[in-house]
Amino acid sequence: MQPINQLLITIAKILEEILKETDSLSLQQASVFHTSRAPSISIQNYIQRIAKYTHCNSVCFVFALIYLDKIQELHQDVVLNSNCIHRYDIIIMN
Repeated sequence: MQPINQLLITIAKILEEILKETDSLSLQQASVFHTSRAPSISIQNYIQRIAKYTHCNSVCFVFALIYLDKIQELHQDVVLNSNCIHRYDIIIMN
């Protein structure tokens, strides 16, 4: 098993804080990325799994976090919450 990268843990915590805020919002309209229920895997485990199988370095995850922030800035109708964050993460990392 790969050692736990502290930067990936920090990115996961940032995303979890964002999700705490956005999960409480009521969505006007869900995007095609939204699922009917949130996946059971935690964001931290999901990010570590992506890192393990894609062999992306930590810089890729920092850029992914910046990209997610830019998506939110440019498309304020897109709400990142627990029902879609996993799908956005996998698309950005590929």
